[in-house]
Amino acid sequence: TAAKSLADTLRLLHPIVPFVTEAIWEQLHGLDAGLTNGEPLLVSAAWPSAGERDEDSEAQMADLIELVRGVRNLRAEAKVPAGAWIPLLVSPARGADSRGLEAALRYLEPMARARPIQLRAGEAPPPGASAIGSTFGAAWIDTAAASGGADANREAREQHLRQGIGRLEALLADEQFAGRAPGAVVQRERDRLEELRAQLSSLTGQ
Repeated sequence: TAAKSLADTLRLLHPIVPFVTEAIWEQLHGLDAGLTNGEPLLVSAAWPSAGERDEDSEAQMADLIELVRGVRNLRAEAKVPAGAWIPLLVSPARGADSRGLEAALRYLEPMARARPIQLRAGEAPPPGASAIGSTFGAAWIDTAAASGGADANREAREQHLRQGIGRLEALLADEQFAGRAPGAVVQRERDRLEELRAQLSSLTGQ
């Protein structure tokens, strides 16, 4: 498969980089003439042709894309930070292919940053919950768990800001630093301190 893919790639690249591709083609032909369909020269080799389409796989991929897009929309509606993971609940559609669903969820986790994903067979989304429908089933965010995760992220962010503020305050209070460091360096640290204080104020509302 790798050799066939290389041969097809060489055919496609030949009009752009003829000398390099011709040299590689010569080596490939020398290893196994079958890989080049018996063509010793790439310049006269046939253009690659498309293989048979796997319409079932194309349909499954289209369904997966729709599912990922829907979960991302749920994230946007819930104003979940881009890097945060969200707990997701999925109610499989009746008669859904279990293997297809398992494969879809395996891709959905990293592509939509959804973790953990819990299957709730026969369960409907709670009233008022933002949910999406797909060929795999309904999906919605576990708002209670998501809120807990958001609180944890906010606390960690606040702690990080307070540590940074404390470090800069101690640095600027050091007379040796203030007296020996260039003025531009001291001013940069003061500006950074004010920036961290503003971020903390915005985060805590104080």
